[in-house]
Amino acid sequence: MKFVLLVLAALVAAPAFAQNTNKTPPSVSNASSDATALSVGEIAALSLVNAEAYQMQEDPNFVPPKPQIQEKVTQPGIVLFRNPDGTDRLEMDWTVGQHARSLMEELRISIWRYQAGKTNPAGLIGVNQAVEVWPKLRAIYCREYPGGRYIDLQGQIQYCDEPKAIGPDRRRQ
Repeated sequence: MKFVLLVLAALVAAPAFAQNTNKTPPSVSNASSDATALSVGEIAALSLVNAEAYQMQEDPNFVPPKPQIQEKVTQPGIVLFRNPDGTDRLEMDWTVGQHARSLMEELRISIWRYQAGKTNPAGLIGVNQAVEVWPKLRAIYCREYPGGRYIDLQGQIQYCDEPKAIGPDRRRQ
């Protein structure tokens, strides 16, 4: 109860720009919604991994099938930084678009593999989460890579629409 009161007090006392009045710059808004979509995508992927583990536990002879078409996805590198206080920190070396693309493919394949085995609660939750977040991940990827290729949830090759301002003569190199 104290927590709820603290949250309400913080909302009342918060400055107007912190209360979603559309005064924040679009890039900050995008960063926040991108981070949320990526987090939900990671959670859905974890649920589907757990579902596959459950399927293998229930049926030791279960072999997850391989999809007919699969894209190679860039994996992040790791960059080591030195902080001003002398400590080190690690960061992933990939853009939100690359992260979204990686999750899109991971979720697509995990859904396909899950559907080949026995139904279980973790899988149902993971599939629902994945289907809900997948269009958001696609939007992030396509915003960063107009004209980029991806495979949709039905296994069909698709391309991101390019912004109208670029036109057909200016393709991303």
